[in-house]
Amino acid sequence: MNEKTLLTKEAFLTELQEKIRGLLGEEYYTKQCRTEKINGVVKETILVRRTGYDCAPSFYSDEMYASYCSGTPVELLAEQLGDVIRRETAEKQMISAEICSKEWLEKNIYVRLVGFSANEELLASSVYVKYLDLAATYYVLTEQGEEGIRSYRLPKEVWESAGLGAPEDYFAQAVQNTRDLFPEDEIPMNVFLERVMKQYGKEAEPELSEMFSDSAAMFLILTNQQRINGAAVILYPGFLEHLAETYGNFYLIPSSVHEILLVREDAIGAKELNAMVNEVNATQVEPEEVLMDHVYYYSEKTGLCIR
Repeated sequence: MNEKTLLTKEAFLTELQEKIRGLLGEEYYTKQCRTEKINGVVKETILVRRTGYDCAPSFYSDEMYASYCSGTPVELLAEQLGDVIRRETAEKQMISAEICSKEWLEKNIYVRLVGFSANEELLASSVYVKYLDLAATYYVLTEQGEEGIRSYRLPKEVWESAGLGAPEDYFAQAVQNTRDLFPEDEIPMNVFLERVMKQYGKEAEPELSEMFSDSAAMFLILTNQQRINGAAVILYPGFLEHLAETYGNFYLIPSSVHEILLVREDAIGAKELNAMVNEVNATQVEPEEVLMDHVYYYSEKTGLCIR
């Protein structure tokens, strides 16, 4: 029996959109778009909008096609997406008026860290506060539940239409909201390694475990309890000061937007660390997850600075 010939990606996306419109009805329409992510990364998406509604759920084309190539029929994908679209359209439309109000934004803004120079074009239409050579970009929480959260990057036009002032005036509130949503976590490197390997059903190699166990006092992973966009924990008031009480002066390696690596000052020099950051960013980190290509230094006397 011959295996079924797979559709090309273009043919698949055309058929998927036809089936989605067939399931949802004439009041819905679909559109293929390109969505700009951080660091200049652009992803192809399918946008689905109901006529007369402001919200428009979108889905990554590559992920849908990969699922199809792995054996999920187009019909089943369309049904799954249809259920999500109906639910999200109804939920988001109910709050669409609220999320443009001053009160809603104040309670639900939080921040994520990105590199400033790599994202200037994206930041031009976004709300953010510059922090050293980083940007704390404002996001809005729209839903929180057992399955996680839903949010969107806050456009400048929404901020301005709500009559809010300078983003800096709301920075303390946004950071506190972030901390409430994503409490900080400090993880020794050997423990972090064991957790990561366990996720993949493996055990850490004894040599690595021993190396990081011996150096546990020198290396620490800083992130949030959800392990998503955890680099923002360095903004939390008093957090770096608290770490300095235990570790003294230290370097911070921006290993990705999800976590920061703390290295004690006496462990290794800034030159070696910067070389490490560049190597890891180029070979191990996804382009849209790169934070910065150099390290930072924290002094108990002068605070955080670029190195």
